[in-house]
Amino acid sequence: KLSESEWMESPAHIVTMVEETRQVMDTDTLIAYLADGNYSYSDLHEYLTEGDPYHSGSTLVSDASGTDLWLDDSLTVSTRIPSGLAVLPAEWCVNGNAVSVLDETRNALSGLMDAMSLAMNNGLDSGGLLISRGYVSFQDQEELFEKAQETYGKDASLYVSYPGHSEHQLGLAVDFAVSGIPEDSFEKTAQSQWLEAHAWEYGFVRSYAKQDELLTGKYESYSHYRYIGTELAVSLHEQGITFAQYAKQKAS
Repeated sequence: KLSESEWMESPAHIVTMVEETRQVMDTDTLIAYLADGNYSYSDLHEYLTEGDPYHSGSTLVSDASGTDLWLDDSLTVSTRIPSGLAVLPAEWCVNGNAVSVLDETRNALSGLMDAMSLAMNNGLDSGGLLISRGYVSFQDQEELFEKAQETYGKDASLYVSYPGHSEHQLGLAVDFAVSGIPEDSFEKTAQSQWLEAHAWEYGFVRSYAKQDELLTGKYESYSHYRYIGTELAVSLHEQGITFAQYAKQKAS
């Protein structure tokens, strides 16, 4: 991926890209999309030429690297791969599986997992809290969505986000678990109850809570949390509003 400075120093690339995209966006908009931390040209070009195969009326978000980025069925990051992915410690993850998130998400998780260990005081690593899923690529999300279609048919997007529309593709979201506890029983665990009360202190919130189902059109389980940064999470907690409510206010 080109940084903005590399982009500006590559006149041959500028000529080619401007010519290829002039019918759909001006040069300033193109540069903003290609600025460091947003999109590679291949990601952008694929979206502009092929569109979104899962939601034809979707909009490609411009600032794809923001921790307060909201995604839904109408907002996509296309095939973008975030930079700065870091592998989580094996002891944090279900069966020691390799799970990656953005480095800043990993750092925040470190504080949360340490606090969980102290709060549970049960002798288990991270108080028995585990992570089952972190970053999920566009291609892997396609597989998950196709399986959801086999089960739910046309209602699949109510249960699994469209590829390009999933918070997991941002490297900011994780799904939690407790060993031996089914996913649909996670909310009954002490670990889940602690997260409900304290996750915001470490910058984590639930994006698709049950109370926001009419607002967002979907419901993610109690195990799905998303990093938005401590400053914003604290602010939302103090205001008594959810991340979904904040995102809708920001967009209006």
